[in-house]
Amino acid sequence: MEEYFLPCAYKSLLGFDCPICGFQRSSLHLSRGEFEESFLMYPPLIPCIILIVMFGIHLVNKQWIGKKPLMNYATFVLVIVGGNYLYKMIF
Repeated sequence: MEEYFLPCAYKSLLGFDCPICGFQRSSLHLSRGEFEESFLMYPPLIPCIILIVMFGIHLVNKQWIGKKPLMNYATFVLVIVGGNYLYKMIF
């Protein structure tokens, strides 16, 4: 499965990790049931997946999940991803 991963264009061009580097490998660990390895690889994975599901539900029926809760959760996920990125770049 790993041979089908897309290379990170950001890392290829600039030489350092992007804010979502580790997402694919973390997803692979999660699909194998390796929850701890998945979390250690990319901690924001679960919140990102929840956001994607919420967005899909919003597209199907805007009454189930309104725009405001979706935007609030997206902001929360953005803060998590940004915090993870800063932590990874500093340490």
